[in-house]
Amino acid sequence: MPGSSSAAGVSRAASGVEAEVQAINDYAAENYNPVQYAGQITLFKPRFNYKFYPDPNLGWGGLASGGLDIVEVAVNPHSMLLEPYVKALAAQLKERIASRLPATPNTRSGTATSVESELLCASND
Repeated sequence: MPGSSSAAGVSRAASGVEAEVQAINDYAAENYNPVQYAGQITLFKPRFNYKFYPDPNLGWGGLASGGLDIVEVAVNPHSMLLEPYVKALAAQLKERIASRLPATPNTRSGTATSVESELLCASND
């Protein structure tokens, strides 16, 4: 099952939070039917992916009519959200958010709008 951790040869956690997350991911992979998005999707992906899921677009290829903005982060999938690797992911996210913010008089003067402040605060968390 693509996107799931129940494929043959994949080690599974027997208990704890990791087992719960695996079960949630498996449920989502089985039950979610995505629809096409009219814009561009930014995909943050590890440079190397699990062998059981070889799709380089991780299943997102046909879902964005505006195409994919693929950002490869030099980590393995399991460590992407762990310190210190999450800092690389956060830096890429900040860069993408900043590049898509509209140029307004407030941003040109160096003063962020409330929406920009919220996005930047969220990306710093």
